[in-house]
Amino acid sequence: MSRWSKDAGRVTSQNVRRLYTPERATEMGRLAWRLWGEVQTWLRVLETELEWLGGGGEAPVLECRARVRMMRGVMQRLGGDHRQLCAEAGDELEAWRWLEEFDQAMERWLKALAKDLKETGTTPEGADPRDDTWFTPEYEQALGLFKEAYRDWWFVAWTLASIEASQVSEREIARIDGRCKFTATRVHARRAALKSMPERDMS
Repeated sequence: MSRWSKDAGRVTSQNVRRLYTPERATEMGRLAWRLWGEVQTWLRVLETELEWLGGGGEAPVLECRARVRMMRGVMQRLGGDHRQLCAEAGDELEAWRWLEEFDQAMERWLKALAKDLKETGTTPEGADPRDDTWFTPEYEQALGLFKEAYRDWWFVAWTLASIEASQVSEREIARIDGRCKFTATRVHARRAALKSMPERDMS
């Protein structure tokens, strides 16, 4: 079933109210924007790790480079649409249909990246980490954090896209607010992990 066909207002409890408030929309817009930037940062880390590997041209590495570049390119092209979402969230779901198309493409690429990593593995102990026969442990770590940041972004962006149309229970509103706070906390944790990533000599 398409995510766009889900009825967020199908709640039988009498304790139902609109999810939208100006304050919630503003805060979620800021969080979505911050996560959008973070996702692109992790993509740059992945691209650096893939470029840093040796020049042997192993197929999985080259294929992953292509996927990461496509991801970055799509996000750059959608920057204006995302800016509009963060600033003008409303109940016109059709205006944000690009979200679902984008997510479907990203999920395909993510599954392919994870499959190649699982099949190829990371650098064995004692082997040269610059041999592109394998992926680096740092690439594996960055891919995991990228996936986490992307899914955090998706939750916030999807909720924001339907925030004015949603009639939900007070319990669900509390869950959404709690998840957003937890997401903001994870941003700080990932920032610390980002600072610990090695600087690669690309010469």
